[in-house]
Amino acid sequence: MISERAKLVSWAYLVSDLAATAMAFAGAYAMRDAQVAVDRLGPLYPFGAYLPLLSGFILPVWALVFYSSGLYGRRAARTLHTEMSRLFRALVLCGLALAVAIVALQLNFVSRPLLGLFLLLNAIAVIVGRGLVRGLVLENTVRRRVLVAGGLAEVQSAAANVEAHADWGLELEGKRQIKIDPTSCQTNLPRVYAAGDVAGYPGKITLITIGMGEAAIAANNAVAAIRGEKVQPKYSTD
Repeated sequence: MISERAKLVSWAYLVSDLAATAMAFAGAYAMRDAQVAVDRLGPLYPFGAYLPLLSGFILPVWALVFYSSGLYGRRAARTLHTEMSRLFRALVLCGLALAVAIVALQLNFVSRPLLGLFLLLNAIAVIVGRGLVRGLVLENTVRRRVLVAGGLAEVQSAAANVEAHADWGLELEGKRQIKIDPTSCQTNLPRVYAAGDVAGYPGKITLITIGMGEAAIAANNAVAAIRGEKVQPKYSTD
């Protein structure tokens, strides 16, 4: 099912984000350890002293904030611009939460240079990791070729959550419509058609009559594609 692929992408993002965060912390510690001779940067404790903070606070809070920010599951954005905007806000919230926790719990062994290095490396690592997920999972997995719509309620639900359709490989027109070729009503995927309010293209006017015309165009082209025939205009006076 389509939902199975969406779950795969969400789990891939979660694993990537947590791995990137853990590696960023280890990298920040290694970089800070290389500068341990610089007295003004403060003392550096053994790495084991930081593991409870990493496993007991950072990783769970990061996952919770990322999920609340709409970076996983059905709320996840599939357009790169929206995802980066949400990711930036989530990382800022995570950084603030960590800083508050360090002050509130008096974790004096976490120096400001270590914290700054970690947050910087974390942002870079998460972005790189999500880029790999997009390249290896989101783009290269087999996409579904059939979009099934039920009655009015199902169509309205699909239109309301159209941004999630990008996870199926469908190109979007804005945030609430699936991009189609107005001459055939075909999406960017072969043999996948859309018509009505859920379908969009530059200059479209969302009227009932327009949707009715698109439905006829989509059906005509879909039948021709299935039968391997040349598209022929069909008229009826019934």
